[in-house]
Amino acid sequence: MSQSATVESNSIGLLSKPEVGNTGSLSAEEAKLYDRQIRLWGVDAQRRMRDSRVLLVGFGSLNAEVCKNLVLAGINHVTILETHTATPEDLGAHIFLEPSHIGSNRASACVENIKLLNPTATIAVVEGNVESQTDDFFKSFTVACATNCMLTSLYHLNKVTRDNNLFFFSADAYGMMGYFFSDLKTYSYVKKEADGETSETVTVKFSSFEEAMTQRDWSKMRRTPSLYFGLSFIHQFKNREGRGPSVHEKEDEGKMRDIAVQTFKEKGLSVDVLPQDFISQLVANASSEISPVSAIIGGILGQEIIKVLSGKEEPLSNFFFYNALSLRNPGETARIPASF
Repeated sequence: MSQSATVESNSIGLLSKPEVGNTGSLSAEEAKLYDRQIRLWGVDAQRRMRDSRVLLVGFGSLNAEVCKNLVLAGINHVTILETHTATPEDLGAHIFLEPSHIGSNRASACVENIKLLNPTATIAVVEGNVESQTDDFFKSFTVACATNCMLTSLYHLNKVTRDNNLFFFSADAYGMMGYFFSDLKTYSYVKKEADGETSETVTVKFSSFEEAMTQRDWSKMRRTPSLYFGLSFIHQFKNREGRGPSVHEKEDEGKMRDIAVQTFKEKGLSVDVLPQDFISQLVANASSEISPVSAIIGGILGQEIIKVLSGKEEPLSNFFFYNALSLRNPGETARIPASF
């Protein structure tokens, strides 16, 4: 596959994946800039974050929030892989886009605004998608966070990250709903005991996104957040229609309902476990991004990426779901599959 054009700011190229934590001490400027963070998690953690290389796939409202949080935290090497151009609809939710950016690549147009947050950061943009890159392209990164992708692209990217020991996240915002997923493969972190003096190293194993999404038996998943099932329905719809469901298309709700009924039948669980109006809400929200929701999900997701790059604190495992329309609990985590 051909390599697409690259636009860079403060270009240093895509270097090989560093040995995180072994590339030199922080400069006096960096120590001053990140003084508060260093007091929180230490010099070694800040250096690991600085030396990490993050790939953001897709640059809608959600990944823009993630990018903001990472750059402010001191992650100095961010590459954005984006194929979409900015539209008027993007302006209502995207924190970096301006009216003059309409018609331009969403990531390329935002580079200067991103660098206002941290002038020391290197922001590279590759105008393309997952399918347009060779597997070697992805190997130089420490972590990949993918949004706005087809399911097959997410499975492929996750396989590449697993084969090359990269951290993998996938995420999307659907109006008042959204999710993110973490695959850290086998991850170790330092856990402090209650006395604050002693600590232990804890190792956690994660499933791949494909393993989590292709559970054969749903009969034991009655307490699973509804949005897990909704995520499956959205991706099946996109695979069949070549686009996401939209409230503006009259037949889409019926198509989504048919997918839900058939899928639940195949998985051995009654569709009645879903809230009565869930499919309607899902279709009404699936094709939009809302700034406050992107900020909430992007804030928590950015925090998770910082956690794993710094090696501090216990990561969430492995799904986070957000549904602002839920009266019970808008934010829920779920470990799927439960037995990995």
